[in-house]
Amino acid sequence: MMAKLFLTALASIFLVIFSFTSLAVAQDMSELTAVSEAWLASPHADRNSESFRHWDEEGEVPVRCAACHSGPGNLDYLGADGSAVGIVDHPAVTGAPIDCVTCHNAAASTLESVEFPSGEIVVGFGSSAICAVCHQGRASGDDVNAAIGDMGDDIISVDLGFLNVHYRAAAATLMGSSVRGGYQYDGKTYVEKFAHVENLDVCADCHNPHSLEVKIDKCSTCHAGIASLTAIRTAPTDADGDGDTNEGVAGEIATMQGILDQAIRSYA
Repeated sequence: MMAKLFLTALASIFLVIFSFTSLAVAQDMSELTAVSEAWLASPHADRNSESFRHWDEEGEVPVRCAACHSGPGNLDYLGADGSAVGIVDHPAVTGAPIDCVTCHNAAASTLESVEFPSGEIVVGFGSSAICAVCHQGRASGDDVNAAIGDMGDDIISVDLGFLNVHYRAAAATLMGSSVRGGYQYDGKTYVEKFAHVENLDVCADCHNPHSLEVKIDKCSTCHAGIASLTAIRTAPTDADGDGDTNEGVAGEIATMQGILDQAIRSYA
């Protein structure tokens, strides 16, 4: 009788353990499916986009571009493939997007510092360091000074051309004057890293790391009543001087872009 009771109790324990294990596996699979679907719908997964197919005619992504325009190229840059760290050793294949292993590997997870085009090295990005490797641009205000040299402010020169910071320089924007991503005039004071609120301070705090979408629900906690992200502003200063202190920061920037465009056309 005791043996029968023991075996019955043991069977019940195994059933409970099996039930909890099955539930955990189901939850893990559900989360994995959600993450995979979010990534598949993101620009990082679009293997047919210009970002990953621009070099199809050449048959390979050159070393100067491979770190950010090819998953294998990024692994090469990180040294995750056993190669030297911080350099791409050989061209990468085209049509290879930024996939799971690009960001989920030992080299990426232990990355502590990121060097910017200005030569400044920044630490403290945490899990977002891998984002900053690519989303920092490829030029800085230093490049503008180097191009101008000792040329006078109002000299017209046919030797000057457009310096392209390159796309999505979000990390350089976030870090402000500490990495000199934009041009800085002598004698002026510029803001360093944008100081946001706690736990909303680096890339993955505000962006879904897989879909890349902004976590708008977190914004609305403080920025209540906004119709869109472009309506957000953080200070009453009329930065563009148009008299509108209710428009979002995007509106302030758009006006100044127009002023800059006029200045460029006048110079040209």
